[in-house]
Formats: sequence, structure tokens, C-alpha cells
Amino acid sequence: MNKNVRGIKRSKALTNQQIADANTDMTADDVQDGTGTDAVLPALKVNSDITKWAQTRADELAAKDDITHANMYNGVPEWATFTRNGYRFPSTFNSPNYVGGKQAFGPEALAIWTTGSGANPIDMWASELDTAEEGYGHYLTEISQLANVAGMGVAQTAGGNTIAVLEIAYDDGEGDHGTTQTVDEALKALQGDSAIASVTAPDSISIAAGTDPTDQLPATVKATTEDGETKDVAVTWAKVSADEYSKANSTFTVHGTIAGYDEGVDITINVGAAAPVSAANPTESVRTIEGNVPDLSSLKSKVTWSNGTTTDKSISWDMPEASAFTAPGPVTVNGTVTVDGKTFNVSTSVAVDARTITNVTLSNDAVTVPSGTDPKSELDKITAAATWNDGATSTETVTWNAVSKDDYAAREGKTITVQGTIKGYSKNVIATVTVTPATITKVNANQDVSVEVDGALNLPTTVGVDYSNGEQNVAAQVTWDQSAVDTSKVGDYTVNGTVAGTSLTTTVTVHVVNATISKVENPTARTVASGTAEDELNLPSTVTATWSNGSTSQVAVTWSAPTDADKATLSSRDGGTITLTGSVSDTDIKPTVTITVSKAVATAVALDDQGTTATEVTTENGTAPELQKTAKVTWSNGDVTEETIAWDTITKDQYSNVNGGTFEVTGTVASLPSAKLTATVTYAAAHATSLLNGTVALTVNVGQTPQLPETATVQWDNGVQTEETVTWAEYDKALLEKPGVFTVEGTVTVGPAKLMMRFARMMRAAADTEEAKTFPVTATITVVEPATEPENPGNDGTDNPSNNGNGTSDNDDANQSSENGKKLAQKRAKKLAQTGSSLLGVTVALVALLAAGGVSLVMSRKKNAE
Repeated sequence: MNKNVRGIKRSKALTNQQIADANTDMTADDVQDGTGTDAVLPALKVNSDITKWAQTRADELAAKDDITHANMYNGVPEWATFTRNGYRFPSTFNSPNYVGGKQAFGPEALAIWTTGSGANPIDMWASELDTAEEGYGHYLTEISQLANVAGMGVAQTAGGNTIAVLEIAYDDGEGDHGTTQTVDEALKALQGDSAIASVTAPDSISIAAGTDPTDQLPATVKATTEDGETKDVAVTWAKVSADEYSKANSTFTVHGTIAGYDEGVDITINVGAAAPVSAANPTESVRTIEGNVPDLSSLKSKVTWSNGTTTDKSISWDMPEASAFTAPGPVTVNGTVTVDGKTFNVSTSVAVDARTITNVTLSNDAVTVPSGTDPKSELDKITAAATWNDGATSTETVTWNAVSKDDYAAREGKTITVQGTIKGYSKNVIATVTVTPATITKVNANQDVSVEVDGALNLPTTVGVDYSNGEQNVAAQVTWDQSAVDTSKVGDYTVNGTVAGTSLTTTVTVHVVNATISKVENPTARTVASGTAEDELNLPSTVTATWSNGSTSQVAVTWSAPTDADKATLSSRDGGTITLTGSVSDTDIKPTVTITVSKAVATAVALDDQGTTATEVTTENGTAPELQKTAKVTWSNGDVTEETIAWDTITKDQYSNVNGGTFEVTGTVASLPSAKLTATVTYAAAHATSLLNGTVALTVNVGQTPQLPETATVQWDNGVQTEETVTWAEYDKALLEKPGVFTVEGTVTVGPAKLMMRFARMMRAAADTEEAKTFPVTATITVVEPATEPENPGNDGTDNPSNNGNGTSDNDDANQSSENGKKLAQKRAKKLAQTGSSLLGVTVALVALLAAGGVSLVMSRKKNAE
């Protein structure tokens, strides 16, 4: 057995019972697959078949051909690696407490064996105990009690060996506490040290009154064991009462207990006088005005002593330069307090307030200005006597808000309140401005007034005046003296007037004149039909005129003749609008009349100049008919136009009946859709051109009758295919009684088919007749012996009768056999043709009509294609 021992010494052998107990604890399989899954100790569990997972994991690692030098050995201990292609790689050791490159615990157990030998590392470790060799077995039963986490892994060496590694450690939730120990060290930790014989009391502690000495008590004391060893042992001190350490100039002891030492130990505490422990910043607030250094001499600091008492002490301030207080804001001033030789630092914050005015008195608070004069210059003469917050006084300038021109130029006058500001004063000051009313300084000249003879004289009610505030040509009420005016006589008159509220006068010239036409009414707009002649417009001979004196009358009017463009509009099929201008004597005013020409409408539609509305068209069977494309349209204004005819849709079925026929199509034009045009289309009968499938092959059993197809497909020259009846010749039935091949001949005959012309001519005669056509048909019959069918078991496990080849049982009688043979033949040769559908040659109604006209009709079993 190969071993690798790293600095671990064995101090004593374990008993066989201890080994058995260890193996018993490790019989389960909590280490699931050998990849390093952790287990919680001391109940460490390991798969008993460790060789299996170790070999499997080694094979997996060896199979990774893509392992590169980049991920090789990375701080993993040498004992936890394997070698491949000259490089060392980490094993599967995966303890969560393992840190690559920093592992300091070392392996708790290690085993190396030849791969595939079936060795079990647990057995190997335990076997060392039996041989008293230096090994690791004791870790599994003794040291494992000191650990609570473990990891296990395996690796394969280049020499074909397998390595198993066990790592154990202790984790208290605050980090890794595992360690590599010697056996003696491990056992000593497990079994404990020898008893304590004596303890040395620690030195006394001196404290100030009121100071709790608990934090100064030592955590350990010197102890001597029974075997003479001196070491530090932990001590637990009793709780110290505040009453004891608060008494100045006193002494007391504190008792401590030590594990494994009943006597314990005492420490002496010497309590001196109370000592200052802190000094607080002053609580008073301090303010000063910018530019003034504050007085801090009255401020005190509250000093706290070790026994909890407080006293007020003076502060020595480190006052900054006066410049520190020249701007508003907080200023921190530092100082010190010295008590019983101890110095404490304190500070206070000084609030520096801005220098402001606290009160003002104005030299004047009211001014008066005439309307139109800006009061700024008068307001600027006002000054303010100011008192400051630091007691100083001064005379200050007032800045007044601007007064709007709408206020100081008010024509009627106004009283205005104006606000002003003073630098350094937070409030506004107020002054009153009185604006006196403006006066009229000028009356402006008036425009002349004209009035018609015997008309009403309307003089202006106001005149334009100028005011002292700068307003010009303002309307002012005026009173006129009209006594000098005679409106019955043409002439010029001067009228005097007085401006209201003043002694000011003015004049206006009045002209009395004859009346004139001031307005001419346009006649009502007219609407005429397209094609109306000039002399049919019926224009009015007079229009309504309004005179300057307000009266109205009918006056004669002469209308301008229509222009060529107007005449074209009057005759236009699309209609339009024209405007004619009139002339009235004694005025330049020109009336106008608007004439709307309505659109012409279509009145008739025909296929030719003779007014024909129906036509006849002939076409070949299967060929679409060519219909007339345009029609002549007559309009209400006399125009005749050509327009496209929209014919009903024609389908191929209408002109593809192999017997020929006639049908009618209706057409319309867009301008007069109510007028209908008709075209009667006639097409001749089709001609049969070929038989598509004239041969057929059938196979029947001996004794069976072949089922010959009843129809064959005929191709017509109009592209239509029909199913027609096949007439078969008689054949020798003896040919069916033995195997062989023979043929049966048949024929398909079509026609004669008669194409009747238009329905109106059907009563007279047939227009075209085609002679009947006959096509040959051949059927090849192959007669064979019936095949012998194998026996088929039924659902109940019994054998069914065998088939004799024609679908019947051997037990059936001869008649049933013959009938089944016929059915088989019918199934194999059902029909010859592949397309087409049944159609009567002509309708019953047409038969009756033709019979009434003395025309005989030959019916056939033709099937017209759909």
C-alpha cells in the first residue's frame, strides 16, 4: 500500500472497537458521486464502493482532450492533483472551506492505490491502526469530533494510481477555523489539560469616581497547572455595582471565576476623586450685525464629571478677525475650557445679520401735476430720514415706481398712489400724485356738408378739439344755429356752432344740391337650357335705381350683346355661366345680369342614324361574338355623340352548345342607362372531330361475362367533349369458357345535329345540317383461370372458405359464382370515357315548338360538357 504522510505523528493506537465504530459511521452514501460533495461531521458518510466512483471520475478527467495548460495546477496542493500529458491538474477536491492557493489545513487523511485494484480508502486508513503505522485513521474517530465540515475528492496520477483525499475543518459561521495538528495536539484538545494548581492575582486598577472599571478588567490571568505548566487562563468577572465605583477616594474588590479552579481570583479597584470627562458647547444663541464683532464673554460651558455631576466653566475664545463678521451668515468661533489640568475644545455659531434700516420718514408724501405732465421730477425731490438696526441715522434716496402715461395724462384728472423703495429698507414707502384736469386749447376746422334739395340737413354732432395734455382732434359736442339755411334752394350757407361746456365757437359750410342716382339694383339671375338662342333670353328692360335723396324708381337699361364665348356657352352641352352688362342714362353705374346655362341631357340612344336599337350577330360555335362597340346618343341641345356600349357579360357556355343556338344580349350607355340596346347572337352546330379513347382492354376469369363500357368520349371542333353511346357487335360466348384473348368491335355514331337560326326563324326551316359520323371502338378481352386464394382464419380462430378467384366461396353454388364473376368484370371495366356529363340534346319546350312548325328533331344521347 502506498502512503503519503505529511507531518502527522501518531501518539497512541485505537482499539478495534473504535475502528469498528468509525467504519459503522461511514457505511452510508452521502458522498454522492465522488465529486467532493460535503458531509457534516461527526457522522461522516462515505460510499462503501468508493473504487467505483473514484475510477469513474478519474476516467472522466482523463477523457477531456481539450484540457489546456491554461487551467492546469492553480494553487492546489501537490497531493490533490493528477498529471496528464506532462501537466498537473486539480483533482475533484471541492470543500467549500478550501481556497485555492491559500489552503493551510492540509489533508486530514490520504490514500494512494493502484487504479482498478478494488481498494477502499476507508479500509486503508483503518488498516493503519491495526499495524500501528503512522497514519490518519484516528482522525475518523477522534479528531472528527472537533470538526463540523468535510470534503472528499479523488484524482488519477500519471503512473496509473488513484488518490483519495479527506479534508475536515471547523466552521462557526464566521470563517474557517480548521488547522493542521499533530496527533498529540489533537488528543490534547480532545481530552483537555491537567488541573490548575494556583492562580496569580492581577494588578490593582485605579479609576476616577463614577468610572465603570468593567472594560479595564483583564480577560485572562496567569495560572500554574499541577504538572508545573504556566499558562494564561480565561477569567469571568462578577458584575461591578455603580454604588461601589461612584464613591470618591474608596477601594473595593471584584471576584472572578476560572473554569476548573474553584477558588477563583480577586482584583482590587482604587477609586479616586471625580474627574472632568467632557465640556459641552454653549447652548445660548449669539447674533451680531455685519461689521460688528460679537461679545462672547457671557457664554459658559457645562462640564460633566466622572461621577455624573456638572458645573459651568468660563471659555477662552479664539476670536477671529473683524473681517469675518462683515457678511451675513453663520461664523463658527472656537474656544477651550481648562478644568483640573484637562483642556476641552468647544465652539459656538454666531449668526451675522445684515445691516438694515428699521424706520424711515419721508420729506414729502404728496405732489400735484397738470394732466399730461410726468410726475417723476417732482417725486425725485422727496428724500427719506432713515434709522438703522445698529442705531445709526442717515438721509436716503427713494426710488419710485414709474407712473404710466395713461394715468398722468388722464383728461379729467386723477389721484394716483405710487410706491417707492429705499436701499436697505425691507418695506415700501408710498406717495400720492394728484393730476389736474386738461383744458381745450383749440377747435379744429370742419368739413363742408352737402344736402339735396328738400332733403334732410344732417350736421355733425361733434367737432375736433385739442387739449392741454397733448390730445389732438378729440370729438367734443357742438350746438348749431341752422336758421340761415334754406334747403329748398340750391346754394351755399354758413352755419355757426358753440362747443359744449365752453365759450368756444366754430362754423360749417352747407351746400344745397340736386339729387343723383347712387345705386342700381342688378336683376335676378336667370337659368336657361343649353341651346337657348340669344333672342330667347328674355332680359329685363328696366332696373331699380336708388337716388341720393333716398327715393327709388325704375329706369331703362340697355344690355350688351353676348360675345362669341357667351354664345358658345349658351349652346354648350356642358352648360356654364355668362354675365351681360347694362347701361343706364345719367350714371356711370353698370348693372349686370347672370345667366346660368344648364347642362344638356341625353334624350335617345340608337345603333345607327335610323334609330335602330336591335341588331343580329352571327358567330362560329365556340367563338365569342363581335358586338358593336359604340352607339349614337342624341342630346337635348341637338348634339349627337358616339358613346361606348356596355354589353352584358357573355359566358362561353352561351355559344358552345354542340347543337348550335341563339341568345340575346342587352347593352347600355353611361349617359342614358335607361335606354336598352339588344343584340341577338346566332351560332352554328359544332362538328365532331375525333374519338379520344377508342380501345379498351379487359381481363376476366373463365366463365365470367365482361362488362363492356357503355360510352366513349367524342371531341368536337368547338373544344367541347361529350360522352356518347357505344354500340357493340355480338361475339361468341364460347370464347369465355377457356383461357385466351379475343376482340369485340363497336361503333360510336353522332349526328345528324341541326342548328336552328334565330328563334323567329325556327318556325320556318333548318339552316344547316351535318351528316352523321361513325367512329370505331375495339375491346380486347383476356380470359384467365381464376386464382386460388389462401385460407384466411376468421376472428373466432376458424378457417374461412378459400376464394376461388372470382370473389366466391368454394361452398357457394354455381349461380352465385357466376353472379360474382359478373360483378368483378363490371368493376374492372366500368367505362371507356373519362370526362363529360349527361345532357339532353334539346329542351322539351323547343321540341314542342319545332313539332308545331312541322320540323322533326332527331334526339341523341349526347352529353354536353358543363
